[in-house]
Amino acid sequence: MSIVINPSLWYARLVNYKNGSDQDYTLVAALIAAYLTAHQNRIEPLLGGALSHIAVVPSTRGRRFDIHPLANAVKRSRAFGSRLSNALSHVAGATIKRQEYKPSIYSVDASLVRGGRVVIVEDLWVSGARAVSAAGAIMDAGAKSVLILPVARELRSSNLFCPEEYVADVKKRYDVDAWPR
Repeated sequence: MSIVINPSLWYARLVNYKNGSDQDYTLVAALIAAYLTAHQNRIEPLLGGALSHIAVVPSTRGRRFDIHPLANAVKRSRAFGSRLSNALSHVAGATIKRQEYKPSIYSVDASLVRGGRVVIVEDLWVSGARAVSAAGAIMDAGAKSVLILPVARELRSSNLFCPEEYVADVKKRYDVDAWPR
């Protein structure tokens, strides 16, 4: 959806929304709703039909679903909030490394996703390990299809005005074989 350079104002807003900044919280909610609405005609063909559920990548810091900032941001969308599903939770104590595929760090209520077409929203994509593992866990639970939508991709840079890492990363081709299917 977006690129965020760390450090930057946009990165700070993404961090602040997690800490309860209502202005930043509303910004993230509006961005998610606008993106899902604007791209619904592209998302549905990728899913193989209408999206039935929206899930968020769970907190690995023990935040419950009902107080998870990203879940509450999705709930604010009248168009999509009713499809938000509490089907995915982090297994307490389970860990994951960057670039690791480990769906076992998540527990899935299969009755909520079985046969469904699920969009997983991730607020900040760093390596993709958590989001891709969450998608794998949902697929293993019987979903027909899963699509991951990150709000922002984090790129780290020491220079805000000429982020060399950003330039190098956007030139790289996406490697679909880097992740299991």
